[in-house]
Amino acid sequence: VSTQSTGREKRVQVSSTPGKTKHFQTFKLNIEGKDLTLCDCPGLVFPNLASSQSEMICNGILPIDHMRDHIGPMTYLIENIPKEVLESIYGITLPLPDELEKGRKPYPFEVLREYGQNRGFMTTRGTPDESRAARLILKDFVNGKLLFAHPPPGYTGGNFNPVCEKYMKRVEN
Repeated sequence: VSTQSTGREKRVQVSSTPGKTKHFQTFKLNIEGKDLTLCDCPGLVFPNLASSQSEMICNGILPIDHMRDHIGPMTYLIENIPKEVLESIYGITLPLPDELEKGRKPYPFEVLREYGQNRGFMTTRGTPDESRAARLILKDFVNGKLLFAHPPPGYTGGNFNPVCEKYMKRVEN
C-alpha cells in the first residue's frame, strides 16, 4: 500500500492494521513510459490462500491483538525462523533438547517463557506472561524484524537469505 501512496494522481491512507482497505481499488501509473496498474484489495478478500488461522495471523491478514490462542501462530513462526536467529535477535538462550529429541525445533512455550523472563513480562503469579511475549514476537514477524522468505522455485543456493546467514555467523563466533 505504501507504494500506491506515492502515485501522483491518487492518494490512499495506509495502515499496518488489517482492515484499512475496505474495497478493491486500482491505480494506473506511467513509469518510464510503461503503463502499470497496481491493485489494492482488502487482506480478507483471499484468506483461502492461507491454510490456517495461525498462518493468516502470521501473514498479517488477521490482527494479532484479536487472537485468542497464541500457540498455533508461534508454532508456525518457530517452524519458519531458525532457533539461532531467534536467540540472536532477542538475546535469549533457548534450552537444548535432550538426547532423544536431538535436532527438534524449540517448543513455543520455551521461546515465550525465555523471552518473557528476559523482558520482565511477568503475570501476577510470578510466571512469564506468554501471551504478551507472543504478541510482541508475532508483531516483529509481521513487521519484518524476523525475516522469513521463500526461495524462488528451483533455487537451492545456500546463501539465499544473507540476513539469516549474518545471524548464524554471529551465534557461531
